[in-house]
Amino acid sequence: MTAPLRYAAVLLREARWPLALFVLVPGLYTAAVGPSYAQTYATPQALARATALARDNLALTLLYGRLEGSGTIPQIAEWETGALTTLVLAVVVMLLTTRLTRGAEDRGTAELVRSCGLSPWATVAVPAGVLLAASGGVGVAAGLGLRGLEGVSMGDAAAYGMSLAVTTAICACAAVLVAQVMPTAAQARGASMSLLALWFLLRAVSDATPATGLRWLSPFTLGTAVRCGGNAVGGEVLVGFGTVGVFLLAAGAAATHRDLTAGLWRGPRPRSRHLRVRSILGLEVRLALPALVPWVSGMGVLGAAFTAMGHGAVETARSGGLQGGVLGSQLAGLDPGRAFLRYLGIVAALLVAAYVVAAICRCGGEESSGILEQVISTGNVVRQALFSRAATALVSALVLLAVTTAGAAALAQSALGGTPSDALKEILGQWPAVVALAGVAVLLVGLAPRLVALAWVGVAAAGAIALVGPVLHLPSWVLEHGPLAQASRAGSAVLAGVGVLLIASGVYAVRHRDLST
Repeated sequence: MTAPLRYAAVLLREARWPLALFVLVPGLYTAAVGPSYAQTYATPQALARATALARDNLALTLLYGRLEGSGTIPQIAEWETGALTTLVLAVVVMLLTTRLTRGAEDRGTAELVRSCGLSPWATVAVPAGVLLAASGGVGVAAGLGLRGLEGVSMGDAAAYGMSLAVTTAICACAAVLVAQVMPTAAQARGASMSLLALWFLLRAVSDATPATGLRWLSPFTLGTAVRCGGNAVGGEVLVGFGTVGVFLLAAGAAATHRDLTAGLWRGPRPRSRHLRVRSILGLEVRLALPALVPWVSGMGVLGAAFTAMGHGAVETARSGGLQGGVLGSQLAGLDPGRAFLRYLGIVAALLVAAYVVAAICRCGGEESSGILEQVISTGNVVRQALFSRAATALVSALVLLAVTTAGAAALAQSALGGTPSDALKEILGQWPAVVALAGVAVLLVGLAPRLVALAWVGVAAAGAIALVGPVLHLPSWVLEHGPLAQASRAGSAVLAGVGVLLIASGVYAVRHRDLST
């Protein structure tokens, strides 16, 4: 086995569970959600109403993109399901890319393989090859999953899968390039997420305004260009393949002009004064602030923008014109204004939970890389390090949800007909659910760092129950007892208590094991 293949095997072994979930979950999600569209739009009148709403409602166009084609059930399914799947896949693949590139350097893996004669080009090409193969697997799995919907041909499924695969591949290769440019892994993650937000904004503007020239600047337009039959996406897919090649060539060139654990861009020069902290908790707070600032601004914009975009959908729901689909199921059962705020709270809670779980899971990587060993050599103990990380992450989560609540509350009455108190209950009220999901991560870190990937299963399960559970017609007791359904309910206190108990158990468990075991 050659050195590149051995390096690929090492990366696959290190990230086998995240990569397996990354490939399989989109296919399972599509296979589960797809058949529900035939039941939702069982009559020609329901399908015609849904098609007209998808094309005329600005909020839906901004969220999901422009609906192409004549408006058949498979096209509606591809339009809505594909938009949500593509966005989630883009976020996940960029985080995975940073982990397999700059994360590997922080762990020392890249330094070891470079010492064995692997070239800088190979250290870029091997992770990129792994991610491209995973992107192809995503396309195959999602295409096969779409076949569960009646009326979908192999051409339809191939076009849908190809659009997901190429879009995901572009995002992965862009993140590879960003990882070569930015000075640290944390800055690479932040820059990748900023690029992703810019691409989503360009797609939304190009679909909702006459500025169609912007569509070629965003890979998300591939999803909105999908048409049944697969004969209308050839040009976009070829451009996508070309974009992948350009990003890879640029990343390889950048890798040859930088040192390991350093970016092509050096960034601002650090201050000469020492970092003055009195405890490991203070150190965690100081280190978390630079990453928290962009998240605060982003979540504030999300709260205000999401609320403003919901005006059309809420008015349509009040008139009885919005039924079925993910958004229609979210606005059913309550006043549409408050229901939309609940929907925003679920989305915000998932984003914040991802931020918190990622921060806690990095404790496992810090054990493997030796960073935690250096911290405890100063007189601290492991349980203090884990508790400080969890406490800092949960306070950060409270701040992020509060900022999102403020952005939504400012426009809740004018845009949705709701009240600021509704925003407070439905968005900030999700903090106990975040505490519970963070408790799972802390417990896994306390038991064994190699188990931390399982924390993402809890986040994914909570999101699936809240967002697609109504579409899948899950039992009412499952929907009512989901973690993200407890905002402003008595179950919030139970969630908070469970989260605190799990955190305490994880902190206690870490005392009784060796580092990195």
